[in-house]
Amino acid sequence: MNKKNLLGGFIAIIGAVLALWLNSKYFLEQYPFMIDVYQQSINLGEPDIGCQTIVKFFYPFMADIGILSGVLWAISAYGFFGDKKWAYPLATIANVLALFANMWVNIPPLSTQNPGPWLIIFLLNLVAYFILHIFVGKLSWKRYTLGLLIGMAYILTFVNSIAATNRLLMRENNTIFVLTQRLNMFASFTWFSTLIGLLLIKKDGVRYVGIGASIMGLIAGFPLAIASEGFSFSMFYLGPVVCLILLVMLSWPDLWDFLQLRKTWKNVDTL
Repeated sequence: MNKKNLLGGFIAIIGAVLALWLNSKYFLEQYPFMIDVYQQSINLGEPDIGCQTIVKFFYPFMADIGILSGVLWAISAYGFFGDKKWAYPLATIANVLALFANMWVNIPPLSTQNPGPWLIIFLLNLVAYFILHIFVGKLSWKRYTLGLLIGMAYILTFVNSIAATNRLLMRENNTIFVLTQRLNMFASFTWFSTLIGLLLIKKDGVRYVGIGASIMGLIAGFPLAIASEGFSFSMFYLGPVVCLILLVMLSWPDLWDFLQLRKTWKNVDTL
């Protein structure tokens, strides 16, 4: 067994334990607690019915994704220790799913002035992302840095989809939330495909998928942010802003070649 696979195996074992144990533990602790918090708000006449419904649906969904990532981590560990070529791609998917599953769930607990405990899993998986792609996958810094930015778009567009869903459940009379709810979710899933393609497939077609995800994120993101918060900057703007940055990066052919190691920066032409 080579050193890369040994390191990958240990990372995968840690990822599996974190995902299977902590995702189950935190869900069992936090789910009934958050439902009770929102029910008390409803009993006091506060308009939190949308938040409660969001937690009822999305907390189990995110727990499922988190536990699934743990299963994939465990299988990839077996692959690493057996020197299997599929171990690294599977670990990459497990890592991306773990980051996704453990981000948004930290936001609802902020209403109780307590940080979400899933932040621990998220941060450790973020560290695993760099170790996995620097030392095991041997990717260039350009590729895994671009992947990190795409990962931000992937998560933030999904967060915007949940925000639009919440506004709909609270019966806010604005059809812009109906329009942007699904578009943001489609953008998020397309960003997932783009990220996996960038890290594993490494074909130019990934670029065009990313351009499509950027456009969807812009169309759905800015109207949602304006309808929700006006022109005051808020978290709603983060998704479309990142999508705008990525649209420029992916649409600029010479910059894409630079990011794919086909050109040096001094050979990149201006727009």
